[in-house]
Amino acid sequence: WPKKDEWKQYLGEVKACMMEQSSGIFVEAGLVDDFEEVKGLKYWIENDGSGNRNNNNKRGIIELRKYQLKLGYDTVPKFLQSFSDALPSKLNAIGTHPTTQLATVLVSDVGSLNTVYEVWKHGGKSS
Repeated sequence: WPKKDEWKQYLGEVKACMMEQSSGIFVEAGLVDDFEEVKGLKYWIENDGSGNRNNNNKRGIIELRKYQLKLGYDTVPKFLQSFSDALPSKLNAIGTHPTTQLATVLVSDVGSLNTVYEVWKHGGKSS
């Protein structure tokens, strides 16, 4: 870690560029393991999507789709059940480019609760 004074200087410099900063800690939703088409983050970290490790060519882009859900104890499970029920048709939607793949689904674990992210990979090589 940088020294405290260096860190303070860095923060002073970057704050002028930022409108807002936030962070969250997420875990992969259990439904990731239920669908063969959803590879999970480990797969995307270790591969380029084609099964080739550490290939820096044609990496594509990552899209985050955020859902901030209403408060409630059962909101996230209900959302994930509905999402899971509809996922096969979403994964096979007409007009979807063959290199577009759902990498994972994340749910908030700490901090701002009731947040769900879809992580999509577009472009690059398809698996």
